[in-house]
Amino acid sequence: MRQHSVPRLAWSIADELLRGITTVVLMPEHGDASEVEYALELAVEQTDRYSDVRRLVLSAGEGAAEGGGSVFSPLRFLLQAFDVTWKDGTGPLTWDNLLAAAELPEVIVAADFTGLNEEQRRQWLQCIAEGSAAAARRREQHPAFCVVAQASDPVLQGLRTSSNLKIRYWCNLHTLTALAAEHQLSFLGKRLGEVHWKAALVTSLAGSDRSLVEPLGEAVVRSKEAVVTCLQNAATERGFTLQTLQGEGVHLLLSGSSFQPLDRLNHGHPIVHLWARGFLNYSAEYGWEVPSWVLAALGEVNLLEHRIWRAQLPIVLPIINQFRLMVIRHLMQFYGVEWLLAAAQEHRRLVPAGANDPKPLLCPFDAELSDLRYILEGEASRSHQASQYLSVLRLAHFLRNQLAHYTAIEPAEYFKLLEGVQALGLAD
Repeated sequence: MRQHSVPRLAWSIADELLRGITTVVLMPEHGDASEVEYALELAVEQTDRYSDVRRLVLSAGEGAAEGGGSVFSPLRFLLQAFDVTWKDGTGPLTWDNLLAAAELPEVIVAADFTGLNEEQRRQWLQCIAEGSAAAARRREQHPAFCVVAQASDPVLQGLRTSSNLKIRYWCNLHTLTALAAEHQLSFLGKRLGEVHWKAALVTSLAGSDRSLVEPLGEAVVRSKEAVVTCLQNAATERGFTLQTLQGEGVHLLLSGSSFQPLDRLNHGHPIVHLWARGFLNYSAEYGWEVPSWVLAALGEVNLLEHRIWRAQLPIVLPIINQFRLMVIRHLMQFYGVEWLLAAAQEHRRLVPAGANDPKPLLCPFDAELSDLRYILEGEASRSHQASQYLSVLRLAHFLRNQLAHYTAIEPAEYFKLLEGVQALGLAD
């Protein structure tokens, strides 16, 4: 599945490539290199200027051996790939001679680098680095190569960066806010509130891991237990268990947030190591976090529930507050402002001093859910409409208290609230 939008990082890398900067893009283990390559190609092709961009599928190269021998030559492979005729008398096949004799594409996206064996990857990386150095010596801007590699690849050790060869980390691609908005356009639901619920919870739990979007989209509308099971299954499918994860050092970053960028950390830093292994995600909202599927495999249910809870707050609390205001308007319309204020004050006199310390009652709209519940319980026997409001308000009051005490609610409770307020004409 292709990415729905090009990350901002891809545009930044595309700009550098078009300025002649060869870029090695590092991604975590188990990532999809083709997805990264596709996003980068798309970004380069959609820039404002025309550019000659070629996709080159790397190979160990049959027929690309030096002088017809058995030793593979990446440079000879480039000759064949770009249909360059190497004439007698041109001199030995070196980068300097190649750049002098042939016009190569401006940008070469070197595809399938991760699919080669270690020695092949080492040869290609050395060739690309030498090409970058030759272009700098000749003061030529192109070609610029783009290579996507796994951050933990041993062939990267010793790679030296320069003014025209950079390393970029494929992380911090989207804000969670942007991902949630994207999911709202793709999810289906019986009502808008269901779509918002699914988008918010899936974003909080999956982050930018698109492989989890579909299974989580089904789980988040069933139950919290279904979410945990879904994520545990994802860990199993990726070949990880509690035992295999315990030795990875994930526990170092289970709690607490860090916003340190990878390019400011040394190679041996735990954040760099865990990200390269695929055990850390980054978002602008929360910084570095252990992926939800890792938490599920480790049995960290409380941390998982916290991620469910934080996603529920901006979805549920506005509905509860709008319902609170609706009840206040109803009581003001039928009983008047003075009556409502007096009834709410009466309730507060019954509450022990210091209990929760509610907001001062300066106007009717300061009435809390507990005030309204007290009033409606007194009016329910005399008004059918009051009894209708009361049944929904009791649920709203309960859910608000759950969320206020950092406890995630169940999907069924949210949908019951939606049905209740919809029946009273408030929600979609």
